Amino acid sequence: MIQLDEALVKQIKQKIAGAKKILLIAHKNPDGDTLGSALAMFWYLQGLAKDVDICSSNKPGEGLLFLPGTDQIIHEIDDSRYDLVFSFDTADPKLSGFQDKHPNIYANKERHVNIDHHSSNFLFAGINLVVTDAASTTQVL
Repeated sequence: MIQLDEALVKQIKQKIAGAKKILLIAHKNPDGDTLGSALAMFWYLQGLAKDVDICSSNKPGEGLLFLPGTDQIIHEIDDSRYDLVFSFDTADPKLSGFQDKHPNIYANKERHVNIDHHSSNFLFAGINLVVTDAASTTQVL
């Protein structure tokens, strides 16, 4: 059983409660972990009646299109619209596929939450929930 830092979880919940527009980022060439994590959070936030977008710099492969919500994924964003941003399963911002095109997403660390399980994580966000003994980011969620 993995252990979560309850203080970080509380901070994330507070950020969600105060957010008006939320962006969820699955890394480029999305695999099941990044996509499953982002979609799980997407549906959770939808249930809270939050205004949320899910994005990936490119489309998921055919083998992942069965996941509910893949039709909601956008590939172009206006990073100024979001007051809260989540990155999933992304140890380094350059893996997102958005860092060069939208550097402001990563410049404002206070609006960014990074949820991951990789020990190589750069801890690039204001809140980094990185649990290296978890098998996947979806397990962290």
